[in-house]
Amino acid sequence: VMIAHEMLDALPFERLVFRDDQLFRQGISLVSSESRDCVTFSELELTPDLKQTIEEVSCELDIKIPPDDVKNGWSCEWHNELDNWFKKAALAISNGPLLVIDYIMESKRFYSASRPSGTVMAYRNQVASTDLLREPGYWDITAHLCLETLTYSANKHGWKSCGEVRQGQALLSLGLAEKLKLLQELPLSKLSEALKRRESILRLLDPLGLGEFRWVMFSK
Repeated sequence: VMIAHEMLDALPFERLVFRDDQLFRQGISLVSSESRDCVTFSELELTPDLKQTIEEVSCELDIKIPPDDVKNGWSCEWHNELDNWFKKAALAISNGPLLVIDYIMESKRFYSASRPSGTVMAYRNQVASTDLLREPGYWDITAHLCLETLTYSANKHGWKSCGEVRQGQALLSLGLAEKLKLLQELPLSKLSEALKRRESILRLLDPLGLGEFRWVMFSK
């Protein structure tokens, strides 16, 4: 059994930027300002390999990148490391299941004009920030995954899709509903403890929080 729990969203990815009717790679430049060096975003031409991969996947999955009606500066993430990871994973296991648990959304939500800055975020000490260049090296940078491109990369390397479900539904099916019910049987003297445990359980199910995690299953 192989489990990738909040792992694939931590792999390196490309950030694509749409400007003047053209897609660019977002890069980083070092500039001097007021006698001090700082980093800033820059835009680079797509490499031939990256351009070919985007065109191939977009054609196979009928995904338009960028989507219609986007404005200058629209950006999204491209998880170019998924293909290599699923290839290595396929070599590591001859027969068995692979469970991917992560923040994953459908392509129509992932590549959308209503999401002009993609899903990329920086995290540090339970604090989230959209300032990706703030204190470089001290913040974890992560981005959601696209369900269709994830599945495409897996299938390409021999992983068979078995289905997907949101974490809230998965945990309730696995018995978390019974645990919630058992809390009602605790005596009033343990009310405070019961409320704390209930809050912890609900945090795993809340669709606005961890309940939005997707459990995606493959097998080989």
